Amino acid sequence: MVDSLDIDTSKGPLGELYLGDTLILFARYSECGEFGGHKEWLKIFSDDSALKCKVIYDSVNCDSPTETMTFARLENSIFQMTKTAQSATVNYLNELTQMRFLRQEPDFHVGNLYSAVVRSSMDWEQDTTYEVWWWDQSLKWTEFQKLKNEIKTTANKK
Repeated sequence: MVDSLDIDTSKGPLGELYLGDTLILFARYSECGEFGGHKEWLKIFSDDSALKCKVIYDSVNCDSPTETMTFARLENSIFQMTKTAQSATVNYLNELTQMRFLRQEPDFHVGNLYSAVVRSSMDWEQDTTYEVWWWDQSLKWTEFQKLKNEIKTTANKK
């Protein structure tokens, strides 16, 4: 089916993001049990005709009371996305979507949360234009970390 479509991939697999949209990949881990854990974001956006990824890591002190749990930003770096990293991102989105449809029952108190959202830059599309999320009860899904590593190791840090 894709072969019959006229798709411009000259800017890479995530070319649509060049129009000003932002792809936000999010992970919240559960090292503090049912009250959550550290948070990570991969924010992919266009800047000066290149795709970039802002990597954000917020740590948490699990020993603090849950009602006053505070986060400390340990990383806030920007990397230029290579076409390899863009392809890895598309593969990640495919995996996340598949896991969402194969999701485990939501009768649990501990799990890692993964989500992907596209925020539109268009005035008339201020809402989300794409969203998928999944709770990993097994705590074994490592695709977010693999993608983050791919982006960081193949990119030109800016």
